[in-house]
Amino acid sequence: RLIFLVYNYLKFLHLYLIFKYFVLAMKNLALFSRLLNFLSFSKINFSEIGNLNFPGTYILILKVSDNILLRHWKIKKGFFAYVGSAKNGLSKRLSRHLKKEKRLFWHIDYLLDEKKVDIYEIYISKKQIEKVVAKLFERLYDPVVGFGNGDNKSVKGHLFKID
Repeated sequence: RLIFLVYNYLKFLHLYLIFKYFVLAMKNLALFSRLLNFLSFSKINFSEIGNLNFPGTYILILKVSDNILLRHWKIKKGFFAYVGSAKNGLSKRLSRHLKKEKRLFWHIDYLLDEKKVDIYEIYISKKQIEKVVAKLFERLYDPVVGFGNGDNKSVKGHLFKID
């Protein structure tokens, strides 16, 4: 058991150091994309969403065209990464995020309902690594505290300012 814990810690530390290197060295979206590819995420076209009938983790890259006050969160103009997971299939979850007309339930629903917010890119992984990625992002980017982490109190949020 101790060996397993040490192994997982070293694995996490290794990913963290790689992540930190990439992010500190390169603060732009093209290089952020390369980092996600390195972490086993693939960029998908919006037209591919219907074919993703498997569970996994996703990252929405959001473009916010102007500052927003959403409930008690001040969302600044720029690019954000939202980390989420879909245990019942990425297709269903991502299709929901793209819908304009839906019952607003999650924090991300309220943000995507704003006219000043667009989904810019989508990345997926077949791995269930939402919590690990959110933890790494939290160390590298400014999290929007309390946003999207109702089921994961080990991190400050699941929305991160990436520019």
